[in-house]
Amino acid sequence: MIIVKVINAVPFKIGRTIILKMSGDFLPVLKEHGAVALAADEQAPESEAFVLARFPVDEEEPIPGLYEIPEDFISGLNAGDIVKILPNGELQLIWESASRHNAVFVTDYCNSDCIMCPQTPETKPEHHYETAKSVLSLIDEKPSLSFGITGGEPLLLPEKLIELFDVCQKRFPDVSIQLLTNGRILADFDVVAKVLKNCPARTLFCIPLYADNDVEHDAITGASGSFSQSIRGIHNLIRFKRPVEIRVVMVKQNSKRLKDLAHFIFWNFPFAVHVAFMGMETSGVASRNLENVWIDPVDYAEELAQAVTFLHQRLINVSIFNIPLCSLPENIRSFARDSISGWKKTFVPECNDCTKSNECCGFFATSVKKPEHIKPL
Repeated sequence: MIIVKVINAVPFKIGRTIILKMSGDFLPVLKEHGAVALAADEQAPESEAFVLARFPVDEEEPIPGLYEIPEDFISGLNAGDIVKILPNGELQLIWESASRHNAVFVTDYCNSDCIMCPQTPETKPEHHYETAKSVLSLIDEKPSLSFGITGGEPLLLPEKLIELFDVCQKRFPDVSIQLLTNGRILADFDVVAKVLKNCPARTLFCIPLYADNDVEHDAITGASGSFSQSIRGIHNLIRFKRPVEIRVVMVKQNSKRLKDLAHFIFWNFPFAVHVAFMGMETSGVASRNLENVWIDPVDYAEELAQAVTFLHQRLINVSIFNIPLCSLPENIRSFARDSISGWKKTFVPECNDCTKSNECCGFFATSVKKPEHIKPL
């Protein structure tokens, strides 16, 4: 799961992981009184009650539960939020009902090895499809519900992904889903046909393309053949008339050929519903490869402007993600989006006097390197 916030509390006889939705029935009690007892059900351990409390456990009448939860964590919860409670007392906020940036994380595994991946490789990678299914079974239904599905590579286990789609089809068939995939598995037409038979109609396939040629793209993904596989995957989706978004993460290796890539996208994928040029999140693998991959947005601003302008003039829907407004030439600032999720978005002191901060994406709080040349607008 995408962990929005995590704290450590004191567990007492918690025997397994619990996925729990903050119900409007008991959350006000927890906030007002600092404790609430939940009846045993499919969410809680098989006991008479399960307690959430900001107080220490009552040693005279101990009840299984989670204790000494920080008050600021409790006060920040909203009805419909979903938390994950681990037996060691770790409490994770994994779904924010009021956020427009929710996502379910389905696997640590990936079939690429991108040099600027923002995730840290797990020593013991796991799949998380069952946890994702639990979350999707709990979230509140809304007319405008939208969320992402990400990994790793979500399509590594197509059958498991189809199970998630089945939950969505039954509970909220009109949901908007952004499926973040490298597209390589979609090169197999039979897999595409099987997945699309079950996936909600408003699923957007977000597929990265890092260069206009196989040598540079495959060097960035660390996977030989990935360029041709992703391209075949995109074309297979279009054969089924499914919407595709092409994502370009700017790194040192591709920063001088952005206009060439824009030309390639226009001539080969004019059907793309959106093209996103994205600044790096320098955490995880990217932080380890920082010297190799990092380039300041100011240093490729001219190339980016040419690429964005080229696509826009040809009526391709194009945006810029994850780059603060002051790092962009004025003529392309209108393409910048407030794209960084609220839970990992931050600003630097130079932003305090900026008149555009409400429109700006800010910076990744998770990044070890932030753009330079920051100044208030």
